[in-house]
Formats: sequence, structure tokens, C-alpha cells
Amino acid sequence: MYKSIFFFVLHLFAWPRLLLANQTIHHCLTTPIKNIGVVLDLDSLMGKQQKVAMEIAVQEFNSLSCSKLDLNIQNSKGISARTIASGNVPSNNLLR
Repeated sequence: MYKSIFFFVLHLFAWPRLLLANQTIHHCLTTPIKNIGVVLDLDSLMGKQQKVAMEIAVQEFNSLSCSKLDLNIQNSKGISARTIASGNVPSNNLLR
């Protein structure tokens, strides 16, 4: 009886690790990198939450896809439209 319980517990611990290991294996020949630019108000709570959510989404996408995303975040300090219009955002960080 103890052997069957031990085997069952061992199986419970080993199975999720095997599943996770299989999910992270990719057979990609190339890994294209796409830049994503975003302007956020990082001084506000909403901007901080948006930044964290976007970073998590990019991390998850990068772990599951052959393509990779590079997130470029610019702090608008409360004036997003003026920041973009004034050219304070480097052109390679803007969406094309």
C-alpha cells in the first residue's frame, strides 16, 4: 500500500514538470524580433498597472511563440499626446 501511495505522490510531482518542460521547447529556425513602442504615464497608478500588464503579456508571448517582442516604454509624465507630438520619443520606439 505504501508503495502505491509513494508512486502516486511521485507521479503528481513529476507530471506538471514534464508538461512545463514540453511547453518551453520550440523548434524555431529563426527568431524575428518585433519592436513595440508605448507611451504611458508612469507617474499614475493606471500607467504603472498598464506597464506591468504589458510586460507580463510580452513575457508570456515570448515564451510561447517563435517570434519575440521587444517592449519599449516611454514615460509621458501625464501628457501623452504632447510627448509624442514634440518628438521626445525616439523614432525607433514608435509603432510603424
